[in-house]
Amino acid sequence: DLIATSKILETEFRHIVPAEFKKAPVDLDRRVSLPNLLAEIDRPKVRGLNLRAKPDQALKDLETLEDWDCNLVITSIDDPNRTAERIEKGHQLGMEMFLAGEGNFKEGLPSFDSYYAEPRPETQQAESHGQDEDHYYWESIPPTRDFMADFGKPMALATQEERVLYWASCFRDKWLTVLKTVRESAPKGGVWFYTPSPGVAHVDALDFHKPFFEKIAEIGEPLTVFPFYYGIEYNQAEYMVRRWKDAGASRVVFLPMRGFLTHPSQFLKVITASRRGGADGACGFNFAVGEAEPKDAWQWQSVLLAAEANFPTPDMKAYCLLEDPAELLEAMAERGMMLEEGASETMPEAQRIVQSLGREEPVSGSQHEEPLRVRIEQTVSLPEALPNPDHPAWKGKGFLQFTGDEIVLSGPEKESLNQALTFLERFAILARVEANANNH
Repeated sequence: DLIATSKILETEFRHIVPAEFKKAPVDLDRRVSLPNLLAEIDRPKVRGLNLRAKPDQALKDLETLEDWDCNLVITSIDDPNRTAERIEKGHQLGMEMFLAGEGNFKEGLPSFDSYYAEPRPETQQAESHGQDEDHYYWESIPPTRDFMADFGKPMALATQEERVLYWASCFRDKWLTVLKTVRESAPKGGVWFYTPSPGVAHVDALDFHKPFFEKIAEIGEPLTVFPFYYGIEYNQAEYMVRRWKDAGASRVVFLPMRGFLTHPSQFLKVITASRRGGADGACGFNFAVGEAEPKDAWQWQSVLLAAEANFPTPDMKAYCLLEDPAELLEAMAERGMMLEEGASETMPEAQRIVQSLGREEPVSGSQHEEPLRVRIEQTVSLPEALPNPDHPAWKGKGFLQFTGDEIVLSGPEKESLNQALTFLERFAILARVEANANNH
């Protein structure tokens, strides 16, 4: 015993450093670029928010969100008539309105009975109906089918893939049941759910996501899937979306959440990553707008600016022609801006926006780069970055471009330039937050 104790006391312990931190696998050749989406400008894309607001505030928030090009809002059921008022208001503003049901996945199907207890006109019917689905990590999917009837053997003798297909069929059937139920009240209604699946890459010992997702994707066009991830391993967001799209899911919208990310650029990067994975849009989860603390407003603003930059549609009044919007945001936070000579006379408002970042002149010293130059061009010529210059979506619109040292705002008339300037101001607002976060 004395010898053993002596050897233990002499043992050297060393801190083991991993050889590498693995990132989620992505296929660079399959990434969806911004020019790819500009070429498909007519394809529907989501710029959304799951809105957290009291009934009176929610109506005001919808108007604010419209100004930020939001085109989808997820709301919940409180007083059915107030809920109907919100849905109708959103429709008047050109938004899709998704409805979260009562109850949760542990209790079974989401219920919309209280809302549709009385017939609702089409203007008050939600486009889609759903709930959060956290089964993947914490709860098993309730069995609703006869395994022996499906596979001709007891589950104890089944392969792992057969078990996956069984549980996936139960999951699919759940949402087909929800779909059938809601269409009795909203004939055009669809279904949606949030999901943390697929989980973090390289963690699952057995990867059976493909058959699981393919079975769920059989629901088809009525289904919208919202995969969520709250970290800053940006490949993970791209990977999650790609897995769902490859399985055939009709509509996949990435779901970032408030409170987990500390910099505006992180929201822009993770949403850009989801676009590269083939996402049909982005929708922030559980965000207050009018009721948000002023110090927290940057979070929902980051989500919607990232969505504006990454998911363009013809109804927008201006476009950010940026493959990596976070690159511009970080450069503005680091370097500030200065107007090209003469631009302040053309658009006095631009001077205020540039000054808001606190650096108008080059800063001496090798440790600082010169501020970004802002050039304003009133021109009918369209940017060369547009893949389909004859498309009517570009007519009368403003554009924001960034070349590394220069920000260019262009448009055919004053109104279109003002719309591009709105984008510049939003980047500037978030760049101030970014700079402050970098200094703490």
